[in-house]
Amino acid sequence: MRDSDQWQGYRVTATGVPPLSTLRGNRKEGVDRRRRRRGDLGAARRLCSTTDEALAGLSDAELREHVEALEGLRGAAEGVLEYWTRRTDEKLGDREAFEGVIENLVQHARKVRK
Repeated sequence: MRDSDQWQGYRVTATGVPPLSTLRGNRKEGVDRRRRRRGDLGAARRLCSTTDEALAGLSDAELREHVEALEGLRGAAEGVLEYWTRRTDEKLGDREAFEGVIENLVQHARKVRK
């Protein structure tokens, strides 16, 4: 494989692994909010599925860079988890408030009928 070879839009190195610097960020400008909240699952999947053979072919600096990228992904995943946990808690609170309003309306309707 030549340095100029492409794999799903990423430049691929001689080891067959895209350079980690290209996998860290999103290659499209103007990423929408929805994608940022979900995280870049494709890049994470590619980083986490690096084979033992590919890892064996990395230099020490590339291996450190790979570990750094994985730690960054872990931090990003924690941020996404926190975001969705907060959103879930907000929705549960909204649901409880809505159920309370319905109960109050039912009680009021019963009083009016009597």
